[in-house]
Amino acid sequence: MGKESRPPQTPFKKARRNVTSPFEERMLSQLDSQDRILERLEQKLNAPVLNGGFEDLTAKVTKIESVQETMRETQKGTSSQVADIHALIYDPEKGMYVTVKDHGRWITKSNKIYTWTLALFVTGTLTGIGKFLYDIVTGHIAFKP
Repeated sequence: MGKESRPPQTPFKKARRNVTSPFEERMLSQLDSQDRILERLEQKLNAPVLNGGFEDLTAKVTKIESVQETMRETQKGTSSQVADIHALIYDPEKGMYVTVKDHGRWITKSNKIYTWTLALFVTGTLTGIGKFLYDIVTGHIAFKP
């Protein structure tokens, strides 16, 4: 962080002394301006940015990237688990939806059986009471006091 940077040595400085044409002069001036730009860039890259904040920022970005990668892996596992749960619920042969539907049919059928059994029992009871009263009225059953 506290490194002092030196400007890079350009290989053209020795060659610049022997300039003979205006084209060479123009090219060397362009190279000098590019060298100055590169020197300033290197100084900025080597200078501590935000008192070490740039390193913290890069560390945080790296951590965010690793968390995102972990989340992607977790999401892949979760999506496969959701697909398994969906298959478990909606499978047309042995899924829970079909099972509950079958249980609903069984309950409906059982209710009909209970209803018919109760109706038969009530009918039998009423028929027995009616027969008993008929026997009393006709004298087949006599009560002796």
